Amino acid sequence: MYIGWDIGIKNLSYCLLDDVTDNNTEDTSNQENIISLSGKKIKIVDWGVINVVDDVSIGTPSFEKRTPINCGFGNCKKKGVYCHKEKTNNNYFGLCTIHYKKVGDNHKNDFIFLEKKPKCCKEECKKLATYYTTAHEYITYCGVHYNQLKKKEPTVECVKVDKKVKATSIHLTKLATSLYKLLDKVPIILKVNCVLLENQPVLKNPTMKSVQMLLYGYYVIRGISDYRKGKLEKPIETIKCYSANQKNKLVSLLDEDQQTYITDVLKQVKSKYTKNKKGSIMITERILSHKMEPSTKWKDVFNSSKKKDDLADSLLMTLHYLLK
Repeated sequence: MYIGWDIGIKNLSYCLLDDVTDNNTEDTSNQENIISLSGKKIKIVDWGVINVVDDVSIGTPSFEKRTPINCGFGNCKKKGVYCHKEKTNNNYFGLCTIHYKKVGDNHKNDFIFLEKKPKCCKEECKKLATYYTTAHEYITYCGVHYNQLKKKEPTVECVKVDKKVKATSIHLTKLATSLYKLLDKVPIILKVNCVLLENQPVLKNPTMKSVQMLLYGYYVIRGISDYRKGKLEKPIETIKCYSANQKNKLVSLLDEDQQTYITDVLKQVKSKYTKNKKGSIMITERILSHKMEPSTKWKDVFNSSKKKDDLADSLLMTLHYLLK
């Protein structure tokens, strides 16, 4: 079996394929997972995306992780858009937009507007908040007013919200630790003969290259060294740093009318990067729809994903290697 990796700092996509062209079996189970291209039959065994940054962010305080607020008016359970400044029986009291309009003007200031990017609760301040109190998670302060609060009330407890973790700012040791932990949760990625790692330029994006080599090191440790220690049934035979530049040439294996349609659509796209991403998605959609046995499993996986471009890249790169 073969596994191809689309390299990313935040998201890594993998596609595990098996060439079943020469399998002479009458077993028709799982036929829906087989792609027929260029005289070959290739089975999708597994296909997914690993988000490294989300794992690194676990335990990091953020405004998104605060207690959810729902409207508390009658039986209304809509998402709260406003929250009362005082708790009721130690519970938050929220209102949706409709029920907030029913609040008298003299009480509207008793509520906090729940913004995506919370601002400091001080009326005269328009700065973005960086702290919230533990007693009331929706009472927020900027750095200046937090310092003033601590001088006035030294015992008040607050939580500092870190800025959203940027993939490029994560220390490589932390990135590697998180990556290896996540990879160990997907044991099927070691049940392969050949590993393909999308090759990255050294100077253009050093962090991407580092992720590629971290993944290379993982397969050396888990796929080769662990086999020698008796921890793996079969060793990984090949680990390749593979160029993905040619993957979109698989469009030539589609029907002529599909090729023409994709070409015409991509002519309208100016950015080379966007053109490549859009092209890989369109090619993948048509392979799943027209070159695969009637199936919904992998179509659903692909169509429901927010990272279609990454999934498409890992599939097409691995297919290209098998069909070249």
